[in-house]
Amino acid sequence: MQLENLIYIEWIAHLLLKNKIKTGPKIKILDKSSYTFSDKLLLDSDTNFLIMQGSFDPPTMAHLELIKKVLDMNDVLKGKKGYHILILLSLAHVEKKLDVTKSCLFGYRFEMLDLLFSKKNMPYNISFGLSNEARYVDLIDAFPKTLLGSIEFIVGTDVFQKILNQSFYSTPLEDLYEKIFAVNYYVVGRNNLVKPDQFNNWLSSIIANNLMIQNHIRFIKVPHKFQKISSTAIRTKIKNGEVPRNAELSPKVRKYILSNFLYSSNLNWITFQTIIYESINIIIKDNGAIDEAKSFISQILGNKATIQEIQQQNNSKLQEEFIIKRWKEFKR
Repeated sequence: MQLENLIYIEWIAHLLLKNKIKTGPKIKILDKSSYTFSDKLLLDSDTNFLIMQGSFDPPTMAHLELIKKVLDMNDVLKGKKGYHILILLSLAHVEKKLDVTKSCLFGYRFEMLDLLFSKKNMPYNISFGLSNEARYVDLIDAFPKTLLGSIEFIVGTDVFQKILNQSFYSTPLEDLYEKIFAVNYYVVGRNNLVKPDQFNNWLSSIIANNLMIQNHIRFIKVPHKFQKISSTAIRTKIKNGEVPRNAELSPKVRKYILSNFLYSSNLNWITFQTIIYESINIIIKDNGAIDEAKSFISQILGNKATIQEIQQQNNSKLQEEFIIKRWKEFKR
């Protein structure tokens, strides 16, 4: 991916998170032909959405399999002309904080998603986007109310357990049911809830026999080899110099990761990511403009001596302070 596109996508992602308090839950849809974003999908009002949200760091064969499983088991949805798959790259997590030295920039993730969900692998209408909201009860607010009846989320049982976990809400969970279940959920078996009876027993312990809620939930059992696939485990493998299996990553995604040194211990890759991420964060906090960011980052990356100085800093805090100093010099 071109440096300019990496910077632009990272810039939009930072702004989405920074402005969340003002704007509330927001999604931005990527135009893959121009690598620009729009606020909404230009689709007919009767479009049916199948949505999967995650960090996709990296996107795995399990992500592809889950969507295929839903489509294969639901011929009605599969046959609708207005059916659209939306893959949302989540910028915020309920429990996780982004560490760019271990994760990869969002632009790289979009390119990997495009490789995984190619027309050959997924011959349906599909779009990619950014989301600044991790909680599904709030993410629903990012969509027009007229679309809610046409929205269905694909989530793992681990995520669905959080959706129905009172500790993530200040409002009593029962008071949120109507909003949470304004949409439908395909819940995929994972971890300790891989069988229908396991899931149903757990669900009954939470919602008793609430048929209204049960009608909005459909459990999906996937092959065992996909149940244990973890993006975190894949990143650890790559960091340790191991090559992920075909069952974990598609050949094109694996080749892309290895050729770009993503998730590796390569110092140049880590420094490259740090410079882009920290620079954008600093410049946005200073109310700078994206053109300034592009010029500043290009200048830093074009100076080998400056890169070596950044690498010599002992920790991320010192690296940030060094980049702040360079940014102040750049503005003079």
